[in-house]
Amino acid sequence: MPLSPDRPNRRESEEGARAEEELLQLSRRLLDAIAVGDWDLYVSLCDPSLTCFEPEARVRHLFARSAQRNPETETRRVASRRRYREKRWGKLGRLLLDRASARRTFARPNGARRLSAPELPARDGAWVAVSTNPTLVPFAGAPLARGFRLPEDVLASLNPGPVYLRAFDPRDGRPLETGVWEKQ
Repeated sequence: MPLSPDRPNRRESEEGARAEEELLQLSRRLLDAIAVGDWDLYVSLCDPSLTCFEPEARVRHLFARSAQRNPETETRRVASRRRYREKRWGKLGRLLLDRASARRTFARPNGARRLSAPELPARDGAWVAVSTNPTLVPFAGAPLARGFRLPEDVLASLNPGPVYLRAFDPRDGRPLETGVWEKQ
C-alpha cells in the first residue's frame, strides 16, 4: 500500500517529534533566561532579525534631552506657550495661566497621595503608569510584581516638578492607587 501524502511515514513522525521536543526545550531555556535575568543566554537564544514586545523590557526615556543642548530652547518654549495661551484664551486667560504656572501649583489626580519616594510596593497582577502629567497621559508602564522604584538615571533626566505613579489593572485599565512625588 503506497503512502498517502496526508499521512507522514514513521521516519517523518519521529523527526517531527524530535523537532517538537527540541523546540520545547529551547522555549523552556528562553523562558528560564528571562525569569532569572540571564541576558547573555537570552541573546544567544534569540534571532537578532526578529522583534517582539517584551513587557519586562526597561525603557529609558531621556525627558527633554534632545532640546537641552540648545540654551535658547527654554526661551522659545516660554514665548511659544505665551503666544498659544493668548491666542486660545485671550490676554486675561494667558495672564492667569502664567501666574498659576509661576506658583507651581499642580492639580493632583483625585485621591492621589503624596509619596516620600518615587516608588510603589509590589502588587500581584498590577502595573504602574509613570508620568509627569497629572492626567497620566502619556505614561511609561512596568509590571508591579516586584514593586517599582523610578531608576536614578531616569530621575536625573527629569525636570523639577511632580511625578505621578498609578497602580492599575492591566486587564481593564482601572486605577488601583495613585501617588505623586515631587522632584526638587
